[in-house]
Amino acid sequence: MTQSEISKDFAKFAKKTTKGNFDEKRKGERIDRGIPFPVGTTGTAVVSKIVCSTTKPNDDGEKFPMIRVELTAQTPEGARGKTLSGPGLMQVIKDGRNPDKWSAADAFGAALGILEDLGLPKEISTGYEEFDECIAWFEDEERKVQWEVVDASYTTNGRHVNQKGIQAVALVDEGKMESAVGDSSPEEDPDAKYCTYNGVRHKILSEDEGMLELENMNSGRVRKNIDKDDVTME
Repeated sequence: MTQSEISKDFAKFAKKTTKGNFDEKRKGERIDRGIPFPVGTTGTAVVSKIVCSTTKPNDDGEKFPMIRVELTAQTPEGARGKTLSGPGLMQVIKDGRNPDKWSAADAFGAALGILEDLGLPKEISTGYEEFDECIAWFEDEERKVQWEVVDASYTTNGRHVNQKGIQAVALVDEGKMESAVGDSSPEEDPDAKYCTYNGVRHKILSEDEGMLELENMNSGRVRKNIDKDDVTME
């Protein structure tokens, strides 16, 4: 059974998510540390904890809602019992540097997208009356996932930051353990351009004034309004 924590501050925020921009984002299309293994490691795990809290206050005293998921690895053998968390399993819900390109509502949609990848039914994420319903689904029974350590390095203000992330998806068929991703990956298009976003290879479907529409080459998920500065071109 998954353990969960919902702080009072997060609970106050969650009450706002059934209306306005947050409600629109949870019902709209998803815009697509604690990692002790090298990039490329794959295995299975259970969702062991979901923490809904707020960040530490910044210099202005502001705190922001955040959702963080912890997995407990089952395979491979050397990873059994290890806790996995970090980029790919967490989301801070706040405006980006340019809220027109990335708003707190976008970040909330991304957070729900993480939970959906882990198996949360869309009818719950888009139709809940209380956010607790999303967390309760994980507590109802053991939720198993496939995971992979990916390169989630990025560049900010001209500085390259080396970082690992976890890509995890709900485990549907336990007999297929060769990969941490499904078999529905889109085919390679020799005429298309490709890039890396959040440590995962994406196909560029379109570009408009520096904003990209991307297709995840692992899951097939389409993400819109991704700033070209946030991707690494091939």
